[in-house]
Amino acid sequence: MSTSSVKLTREQLYQEVWKTPIHRLSVKYGLSDVGLAKACKRMDIPRPPRGYWRLKEVGAKVSQTSLPKAKESTQLEITFAPLSDRPKRGWKRGEQGYRAPTPLLDISETLQDPHPLIDSSKTRLEALSENKSGLLIAKVKRCLDLQVSRIHLDRCLRLLDAVFKEWELRGNYVAIDTSGDKGVTVLRAGEEEIQVSIVEEVKEFELEPTEEEILHPKWTWKKRSEMRPTGNLTVYLSGDYIANARTFHRRYRDGQDAPIEKKGARIIDAALQYLEQRKAHHEEMERERQMWEERRRQRAIEEKKREKKARKREKKRKRLKKEKRRVEELLEDSEQWAEAQRLRSFIEAYRAKFSEEMDEPENSEWVQWATQVADGLDPLCKEDQEIRQKIDRELEAL
Repeated sequence: MSTSSVKLTREQLYQEVWKTPIHRLSVKYGLSDVGLAKACKRMDIPRPPRGYWRLKEVGAKVSQTSLPKAKESTQLEITFAPLSDRPKRGWKRGEQGYRAPTPLLDISETLQDPHPLIDSSKTRLEALSENKSGLLIAKVKRCLDLQVSRIHLDRCLRLLDAVFKEWELRGNYVAIDTSGDKGVTVLRAGEEEIQVSIVEEVKEFELEPTEEEILHPKWTWKKRSEMRPTGNLTVYLSGDYIANARTFHRRYRDGQDAPIEKKGARIIDAALQYLEQRKAHHEEMERERQMWEERRRQRAIEEKKREKKARKREKKRKRLKKEKRRVEELLEDSEQWAEAQRLRSFIEAYRAKFSEEMDEPENSEWVQWATQVADGLDPLCKEDQEIRQKIDRELEAL
């Protein structure tokens, strides 16, 4: 990319997006795919659906979505900053350019006016008994998804209380999904959601020998151990797949230098980023579905046109075949008529030559027979022709 900034209008970026795949165009302007997609969304620029470039590559017919008319809130211009002007490490790109690192989430030292889900779950969790590993695990569905020791329960509740309140301040909401076998805590934004849970790490510890064992040789001691909480917490974010059937997972571990209380804002940012990607994925899948529906509709229309043309061709073929048959019959009839006329002329000539002998039975019988043959050939003599056809059928039957 050039070291000078690049300024594009809405129409120019629209042409670029439909000219070059977005993963290449994002590299050209020093952005991520998601960052460039967000820019297109702010500028109300339609993007090619999934599979568009592959179809275009193999020569398939594809259509380009026209640029809609700009609204009052639509961004009309965008400036891509040069690489030399990028801030130092730790700064992140936001919708309006680079911004400073995410500030820490304000977590109170005590629960003050807790979120309703925190308040109801706190009562249920405090009433539980610890399991063999020393963790509190709720068996009821209407409870936060926590697996922590009693000593760290307050930490978890204060962290989630801050996360929930900040999440709802951004126009989203929190719920406990009870549709499955157990309750699942979810952060929701619109129709998308992501699961959040906190689990405390447990570790196996070897137990000390009993007083009775100490009185005996060491090799006789029984090795005994038990699982105990370590105090190290992990926040899990889990979501459904975004693309290529890959599920979403993020873990934020409790460290000595960076406890999870310092990662609350990062947790929120990661959840929001995932939900935005998930929404963009659904929108892209919907655009792709509409594209394929349009292609199927066009194929159906073309198939109907082909069937209509085929029916017209078949109708024309039958008409021409019928006409050809009529012409052949006409020619055949004319030839038979000419043959009949030739026979009649011959019969008249025979009569004229042997007029004195016509009274004889043989001659008169012959003339009568010859006349019947001529009439049988003449297509204009229908009755005689029917008689001839009857004779032909009788002969064929023999």
